Amino acid sequence: MKWRIPKRGRYVSIEPQVVAPDLVGAPLSTFRRRLCAFLLDMIVFGVLILLLFTGLTLISFRLEDPEFITHLRTSIRADDPAVRKAALDSLGLSFATIAMERREDLFDPEVRDAIRGRDMGRFLDLMGVEDATFTLTTGRTRIEEADGAAVMRIG
Repeated sequence: MKWRIPKRGRYVSIEPQVVAPDLVGAPLSTFRRRLCAFLLDMIVFGVLILLLFTGLTLISFRLEDPEFITHLRTSIRADDPAVRKAALDSLGLSFATIAMERREDLFDPEVRDAIRGRDMGRFLDLMGVEDATFTLTTGRTRIEEADGAAVMRIG
């Protein structure tokens, strides 16, 4: 059984809304045209929301840590592995700083001192892990452990 719009539903009528007299009786767009218009609207809306969310997130991080964008750019663009590792460590400490400012009780005093001193090696040793991963999430800022790595979820 095919689902079809009845013929009377394919033309503009004056029933529940006020319509310009010139449009009464004009044919409506086909389903495909309306679908394409809807998808285009969703893409444009999605891109705008993504840009707004990304921009506001970066502004928030920049306000909390002025060096954040510099570390992010260096970690993406660096060709030298040592420079990239140093930038990623700085970026990780920037995320840890943001997490620490959002929840003071998240870290022990020694760990907070390591974060303030920008010492990633000491930070990892005090946390008792080999690596740290930072993610953005909803909810409360928290730390989880998975496979010997600390996963810090910043909410």
